[in-house]
Amino acid sequence: MSRQTLKDARYHVVGYLDTDHNGQQTLLNERFHKLGYYRPSNNETLDEHFRRVGSGNLLMVLLGNLRR
Repeated sequence: MSRQTLKDARYHVVGYLDTDHNGQQTLLNERFHKLGYYRPSNNETLDEHFRRVGSGNLLMVLLGNLRR
């Protein structure tokens, strides 16, 4: 599993993106709370409660909704 640190324009950590060997991704906020999941096998994004958000990888949309 690999972890990517996500930072804003001022280099503050806003979240983390974990990617496993299958390409499945998990988005976490800066306090490591899970925000959502991307499943490439069916090309859909799920929120933290496993409800479908939409088609494609929309994880950054979930993170953007929190930053407003």
